[in-house]
Amino acid sequence: MLPEFEMLLPRSLPEVLAALAKYGADVAPIAGGTNLIVDMRAERHCPPIVMDLSHVPDLRGIRREGDYI
Repeated sequence: MLPEFEMLLPRSLPEVLAALAKYGADVAPIAGGTNLIVDMRAERHCPPIVMDLSHVPDLRGIRREGDYI
């Protein structure tokens, strides 16, 4: 069983950054959550807030822009 936590579902990069600024270390960003869920069930890491990044288009995939990846 999982401990209680608040779930944030941002839809844009500005929403993600605002949540990180507001909640700081209390928020655990996930993009799938497999490892975090295992740790939460084992009570090794139980953040009060989990933020699902899977619906933020700017954070999908890896791209090259000029000399940067």
